[in-house]
Amino acid sequence: MHPLEKKVLNNCLDHHLLQPGDSLLIGVSGGPDSMALLYIMAALAPRLGLTLTAAYANHGLRPAETPAEERLTREQAAALAVNYRTALLPVRERAAEQKISIEHAARDLRYAFFKEVMTEIKAVRLAVAHHADDQAEEVIIRLLRGSGRQGLAGMRMRRDEVIRPLLTATRQEILTYLHDRHIESLTDSSNNSRQYLRNRVRLDLMPRLIREFNPALKEVLCRTATVLQAEDELLNEMTTRAWRQTIQIEKHRLLIKLEAFADQPLAIKRRLLEKAFWHLKRRPGQRQIEAIIHLAAAHPHVIHFSRGLRAWREDGRLIMACPQGETNSRHNLVDLDGPDFEYTIPGPGIYQLPALNRRLVVEVTAPPSPAALRREEINFLDYALINFPVNIRNYRPGDRFSPLNGPGSKKVGDFMTDHKIPRSQRRQIPLLINNGKVAALLNQAIDKDYRITPGTRKSLKLSLGPVEKQYSP
Repeated sequence: MHPLEKKVLNNCLDHHLLQPGDSLLIGVSGGPDSMALLYIMAALAPRLGLTLTAAYANHGLRPAETPAEERLTREQAAALAVNYRTALLPVRERAAEQKISIEHAARDLRYAFFKEVMTEIKAVRLAVAHHADDQAEEVIIRLLRGSGRQGLAGMRMRRDEVIRPLLTATRQEILTYLHDRHIESLTDSSNNSRQYLRNRVRLDLMPRLIREFNPALKEVLCRTATVLQAEDELLNEMTTRAWRQTIQIEKHRLLIKLEAFADQPLAIKRRLLEKAFWHLKRRPGQRQIEAIIHLAAAHPHVIHFSRGLRAWREDGRLIMACPQGETNSRHNLVDLDGPDFEYTIPGPGIYQLPALNRRLVVEVTAPPSPAALRREEINFLDYALINFPVNIRNYRPGDRFSPLNGPGSKKVGDFMTDHKIPRSQRRQIPLLINNGKVAALLNQAIDKDYRITPGTRKSLKLSLGPVEKQYSP
C-alpha cells in the first residue's frame, strides 16, 4: 500500500469518515488533488466496503479546457470501475441574477449538483480533495477576513456529509503519489489568475511568509487549526446547551431570552448569535454580532440588517426577524407591526373597531370620582375641550403629546418605550385625535390639557373593550 493511501485509510478509520456499505460521491475536476483522491478511494474501496461515484461539475467558464477535463475524469472513472456523473452549470447566469461573485455562484451550483447526485445514488458522504496546503491557505484567508476562533479552526475532516480524507496530506505528497502511480492530471489555468484572493495568497503571500519569516509556516498553521478545532468542539457543546436555554424559534422569528443571554460568557454569546444568523440563512459578520450584543445590554432601539432582517428588544426578549419580508426597505419598525386603521367618531355612541376586534363606548357623564379616574380600562377627558367629530387611529411616527403627570411634551413612541409596551402591540393602541392633536392613548394615558379639573362640568367617558363584552353603564 502506498504511504499516502495508508495515511488516507487511517484518516477514514480514526475520524470515522465512512462505514462499510456506504455509497460515496467523489468530486473530481481533473486536477492533481481530485485525481489522487479518486485513485486513493478506488484503492481503498474494497477494504472499506464502499460504492463509488465520481462527479464532474462543468462551470462553463473555461470552454477551451473543460472538454479535456471531462474526458479525462470520465475515462479514469471508467478505468477504475467507478460510476460517473456530470452536469453543465449556469454559473454566469446565476451570478448575474443574484448579484454575487462568479466564485460564489460556482460554489453554490457545484454543491447543489453534488447534492442532487447524492440523493440519486443514495450517497451518505461527499469526498472533496482539500489537503494540508489548502488548510494553511484557508487559515490565512480567514485571518485576513477577520474571522474569530471558530473560523481560524479551518476546514474540518468531516462536516455534515462532506469529508476531506486528504486534509493531512501535503501538496507534495499528492504530486509524489501521482508520479508513483503514473496518474494523469490536468492544470486549471484559473489557478494562476491573481483575480482571486486564494490564488494571491498561494502564489504571493504564502511563499514570502515562508521565505522571510518561517519555513515551517504551513505546518504551524495546520497545527494551529487542529488545536483550535479541539477547543471549538468544546465551545460548540457549551453553545448547544446555551441555545436550549436561551433561544426560542417562533414561526419566522428567532427570540433570544435576554435574562438567560446575559448570564452567558461573551464567547458563548458570540457563538449563539453566529448560530442565530445561520439559522436565519444569513452569513454572520463580526460587526453585526457586536451590534446585537450591545443591543442586548443597552437601551432599546432597532438594528437594520440587509434584506429586511431586523433586531429589536421586546418584553424581555431580543427578536431577530424580517417583519416586512426580505426587502431593503428601512421603514420604522413600528410602522410594520399591526393593522393600519382610522375611524371617525361623530359623537357619543357605541363604535366597532374591526381592525382591532374591539369596541369603543363613548359617553358624556358627570365628572368621575377619584376612584373612577384610577381605572385603567376607562379614560375620562374634559368634555368641554372636545370638538366632534374626533378620530380614532393608531400611532404614527412624529406623534407627540403631554402625558398627565409627566414632565412635558413627549413623543408617543418614547412614551411607549418608557412604559415597556412591546413593539408588536404599539400599533394596536388606539389614539384619540381631537383637532389634529393626540388627546389620549386609550387605556394608557391622556394628554394633561384634557384632564379632569375642579372646574370640569361634564366628562367624556371612553371605554375600550372586546367586541363580545356587554357594556353596562
